[in-house]
Parts: sequence; structure tokens; C-alpha cells
Amino acid sequence: MNDISVIIPTYKRKDKLKRALSSALQQSVPAREIIVVDDNRDEAESLAVKECIASFEDPRLVWIPNFRKAGGCGARNSGITMAKGEFIAFLDDDDVFLPGALQAHVDAFDASTGMVYGNCQVVDDLYHVTETTAFRKAPLSFSDLIMGNCPPSSSVVMARKAALLEAGLFDESLPSFQDYDMWLKVARLHTIMAHEGLVAKFIQHDGQRTSINFDRRRAGLDLIVEKWSPDIVKVRSLKSFVNHFMAGAYFNSGAVALSLGTRHRVKAVRYFLRALRLKFSSRRYWKWTVFSLLGFQLTKKIRSIHP
Repeated sequence: MNDISVIIPTYKRKDKLKRALSSALQQSVPAREIIVVDDNRDEAESLAVKECIASFEDPRLVWIPNFRKAGGCGARNSGITMAKGEFIAFLDDDDVFLPGALQAHVDAFDASTGMVYGNCQVVDDLYHVTETTAFRKAPLSFSDLIMGNCPPSSSVVMARKAALLEAGLFDESLPSFQDYDMWLKVARLHTIMAHEGLVAKFIQHDGQRTSINFDRRRAGLDLIVEKWSPDIVKVRSLKSFVNHFMAGAYFNSGAVALSLGTRHRVKAVRYFLRALRLKFSSRRYWKWTVFSLLGFQLTKKIRSIHP
């Protein structure tokens, strides 16, 4: 099966786009097409995207403009509506597919599956820290999603085009949590299956950190609660739901503060402690709190002595 369309939205990342395209072109299961959805409004940026695509001289690479609302969700929706493949794999322009990614996704599908997702390496370019997810092969239910279990990035997801269309595409009115909202919509209609394949590098970098907006995260979460509260309360309390995702927002804000330098370390610690107060059991939050308190080099030495 190679009836796959890969969709790569891009915006002002011409330096990273080439790496993403190369990883998509080198898959053992070749994609039918790789659609680069240009979200740039600047002619020079768009020209750079077209030149990057042309440099590969591969007819599978297709450039289209984002003809919907500006932003990642509008760009993905533009790509979905134009895609010719039965299956759609998403890849952000600053992430990369690992070898065998499309094959691992394809192997996880059966006739009843609407969407699959695999594991990724979460690579922190700024702090040189890599964490690897450990999803097992198992269905992901609607209740699992309400409990906060979900793909960490759209770059680890492949879905049937028909399932995405039936779900109503990505909600372009949401300021954040658009991916999560889409997975909820798909889960109500189709089976979602996790698999053990390692499919992508989800790369965190300085530009990504500084674009994280706490107010947007909170506004998006409020809209998710408003939209899904009748379903949420069947599984858990609204308070626990909000606390779970607010912990993630505090954690991300702590990471932003750390990226701004040592003068902002106190602010970072405060954010991480707020995240821990809401989700005390998170090993990841504990680890990064220690990083912010002791510094990365000292923490690495301690972990090498006491693994």
C-alpha cells in the first residue's frame, strides 16, 4: 500500500523544511505525494519554499498555498482537501520522519481503523535532551483521550482521509488544542490504534519555545471544556481535566523561561512547581524541575552516578 499523502505545513522555516522533505522522500514505503502547504504571505518566503522543493527534482513533491485560515490548522485542512491518497500522514516542517515510519503506520492499520499513531523521540535542541515515548500496540478510546492520553504531535499520526473529512477537519476557530480536538472527533467515529513503531523526531527548539503563549493555551482549553464538557463529565471531573492540561501549560511556560537564560531560572522553577502541584506524579515534570534548580550538567552527573 502506497496510497499515502504526506502533508507538511510550512511557515518561515525554509532552513528546516529541507530536512523534513528529505526524511519523507527516503521512506521505504514511498508516498504517493508529499504536499507542502505554504502558509507564508511574504513572497520571498514563498519563493524560498518553492526553491527548496525544486532542489529535490522529485515529482511527488507538490506545492500549494494555504487557501484557508492562516495557521497550522488551516494549512493542514488545505492539504487534506487537496490530497489524492487514501491515507494521510502529517509532518511538521521542523520535525523529521525516522526510517520506516510510513511502513510502521501502514502495518498498524486494519479494516476497522481510522487513525494510527506511533512513538517519537522528543529532541530538545536547546538543552540537548532526548526523551522517547513508549506507546504499546493498543486501541486509544475516547475515554483514554479524555483522561489525557493522546499523540504528542501530529507528526506521529496517519489517518484515513475519509475519517478526517467525516470528523469535520481541524477546528480553525480554536487558538490551541486543535490537534486534541481532532483526535476526539475521530475517536467518536472510528478506532484509533497506537503502535510501537518509532516514527518521528519531534524537535523542540528555541523558536518553538518563544512562540508558546500561555494565554492562548488557556483560551483554547476553555473552549475545549465548553465544547466537550458533556462528554468529559462522563469520564472525569471538569476540575481534574482542566488541572491535567493546565499542568502541561505551566510546564511549557517553564521551558520558555529556561530558554531565556539563567536570569529567568527562578520564574522557570515557579512554573514547574505549579505543574507539579497539579500533576505530582509526573516524572517528566520532576526531572525538569531538578534541571532548572541544579542546571543540566550537574543533573547529568548525578544521574550517571545514580541511574
